[in-house]
Amino acid sequence: PKLYNLEQNYGSFIRGGIAKSREAHKKDGKNAKKGIFSTKGGMEKLPQAMEKYIGQENIILSSENLLIQPQEDNWKVVCEKNGVKLSFSSRHVISTVGAYALPKLLPFISQLEMAKITNVRYAPIVQIAVGVKDRLNLDFNAFGGLVSSKDKEDFLGILFPSSCFERRAPQNGALFSFFMGGMKRKDLTALSDQEIEEKVVQSFHRMLGFPIDKKPDLIRIFRYKHAIPQYEKTSEERFDSIKSVENKYPGLHIAGNLRDGIGMAHRIIQASILEKEIV
Repeated sequence: PKLYNLEQNYGSFIRGGIAKSREAHKKDGKNAKKGIFSTKGGMEKLPQAMEKYIGQENIILSSENLLIQPQEDNWKVVCEKNGVKLSFSSRHVISTVGAYALPKLLPFISQLEMAKITNVRYAPIVQIAVGVKDRLNLDFNAFGGLVSSKDKEDFLGILFPSSCFERRAPQNGALFSFFMGGMKRKDLTALSDQEIEEKVVQSFHRMLGFPIDKKPDLIRIFRYKHAIPQYEKTSEERFDSIKSVENKYPGLHIAGNLRDGIGMAHRIIQASILEKEIV
């Protein structure tokens, strides 16, 4: 999205990058600086803080058969929780679900419009958390690294969370995040847990340099079928269709990572913009 916007606004992303750099130098330096951030105790603290602010009584989790329908001057949301049907009315509705879940959630949108909005491919990803209580004399003073497809490895990259953030591992230990799959190697996401563990252990020795007699103390596998939405040639049509539907149905906001970028920072910016539009 950033490159697309630079090209649209400046004629090319190279000219846009130069222009943005010049604009940054002209500012007084009071803006927040770029960098890596997390929350103390892990990212789980962020939704926990949100829950505390919003109030647990105002949040419904693990609901089923969720459906949103427009009414005269507001929106009706119905769902089921533990077999009990619930119904709510509001002036605004914000959806951040993946594009694949929108047709059932918003059945009032025409098939033609919905087809344009949901025309997005997702890269499947398998994340493997690997931990050691003692990293021996090895040093991992980095954020991590990406692996080129030319290297013929099974992994997209390895991150070193314990090197960047506090309390991610014991004092002399280390925590790693291995990633495999993606658009080019979807086949790897279909491997069994045992097959994935075997590949992780091999790379644990070969790529990270641990001796052959050293084994990981922790291996946890997480599978994400719809991990990363792909921003492609069809994206502009998706963005335009979302705007068209939102104009057609005031109070409906189709958000999430199917627009405005895929990262955590994008979600925070998107939420701030939506807050100003609604409140």
